[in-house]
Amino acid sequence: MPYEDDLTDALRGAAELAPQLQLSAFAAGAAARGRAIRRRRRTTGLAVTTAVALLSLTAVAVLPGDGDTLVPVAEQPVSGAFMERTVRTLLPPGTVSKVQTTGLAEARPPGTGPGLALTFDDGHGPTRIQLSTERMALPIDGNTQGTECVIGDQPGTCERLVLADRTIVLTRQLTERQGPVTGGRTVLATGPDGRQVRLDAFDDGPGQPDTGAEGSLSVPQLVGIAISEAWDPVFRALDTPRYPKDAFSGLPAARIAAIAVPLLPAGTTAKIPEGRFADGRSELTLTGQGRQVVLDISAQHVGVITREAFEAGAAPGTVTHTADGTSVVRREVQPDSDLNGPVVSWAVEALHPDGTRVSAVQSVPGTWPDVPPLPGREVLTMDQLVALVAAPVWRG
Repeated sequence: MPYEDDLTDALRGAAELAPQLQLSAFAAGAAARGRAIRRRRRTTGLAVTTAVALLSLTAVAVLPGDGDTLVPVAEQPVSGAFMERTVRTLLPPGTVSKVQTTGLAEARPPGTGPGLALTFDDGHGPTRIQLSTERMALPIDGNTQGTECVIGDQPGTCERLVLADRTIVLTRQLTERQGPVTGGRTVLATGPDGRQVRLDAFDDGPGQPDTGAEGSLSVPQLVGIAISEAWDPVFRALDTPRYPKDAFSGLPAARIAAIAVPLLPAGTTAKIPEGRFADGRSELTLTGQGRQVVLDISAQHVGVITREAFEAGAAPGTVTHTADGTSVVRREVQPDSDLNGPVVSWAVEALHPDGTRVSAVQSVPGTWPDVPPLPGREVLTMDQLVALVAAPVWRG
């Protein structure tokens, strides 16, 4: 699993998710509207916005500020400006702010797809959106990341739909406030050609009321953005998977838990939640010193990754090395995109000399802003997390 996805997925997966959308009904309704979304696809059963449909027919884009100038999409570089332009075309009417983009040339580690983050408001409250892209190795099957409802989900908490063109769409939604946000929802669309677009949307930032209602973008709207043909230029440029099909061999979830529990400090108890986990990941609920946290652990053998590539995406000052040559990256996560507020999660990842990669993400429960997850509520210190992921017992 890619480095940055491994950490962020673990944070998002810490929340309980629920199927608040019946995708089959949504697909049927969209099919009735009769919109085509891809030149080389048959009808998929899902509709996108009128702007996207027109874009798919003309294969051109209208550039902001250029009047009626039409530029073939194939000629546009996959830059941060392209990503912003494209997503603005796909969004419904509303206000866009706090835009952060990463073009293909700036994406790190090398081989990572471009992406962006922005805040959108159509009058129903601000929604923070994060979009990422990835080229997955073929063939697309049950072992492809993001194509099955098994990674940390409780039974029945994930919606999965296979479109007529064999695109796999997964949706997940938060059931309650998780940290600083409510209304969290994720859409993952994986095409049979290996393209994968992920959208994460979170409503109700600090100070916003916890209404429980979906904010400015619904799941169907997110699905429409994810499966749009407008991302074709991205995947023409991102034409090679970062990792080959057999690059990762995940440890069984039960094995991960069996290794991790004896490595915990004395006085810490661990409970394994019920549910299904894909190979390579497990989750523990830890209790110690009167506190409780969720610890998401992943462990894989990834011989294709060099130390240089592993460390390439880390922020300055976050990389250390153990005496036996293990690389360790540390990250502290704060609750919003402006890096304000207390640390709410601690993430550590290690690449062992034999290519074994282990990550641990500790998340502190809280109901921001009513009960903020203040520093000092964690069960494991950063040094204890490092000791856990860097232990030689993970190797082999």
